[in-house]
Amino acid sequence: MPAAAANRFTESRLVNQLTRLEAQHGDPLAALDYFTVAIRHYHDAGNTSLIRITLTVLAAFFDRLGHYEPAVTIAGFAFNPFTAAAVPEINTAISPPA
Repeated sequence: MPAAAANRFTESRLVNQLTRLEAQHGDPLAALDYFTVAIRHYHDAGNTSLIRITLTVLAAFFDRLGHYEPAVTIAGFAFNPFTAAAVPEINTAISPPA
């Protein structure tokens, strides 16, 4: 892998981790900024597998904020066994109420 591509991949992975940290423990507005960067990087690279993980984290984030309609819409696209394993909190977010 060329150095520039490796740096871009590393940057994308780090931003993806920052989205999770900010979404769970930090500033919601900063989290949205990180989501934007991560989604843009994965979209530009055509990486449909990793973009789904970021979108799954975004869906869980919206669920925690009480924005259920965007959460369900995003989860409908992003959810699969791979993303459910990578982002376990999505299982709670999409489970039907008791």
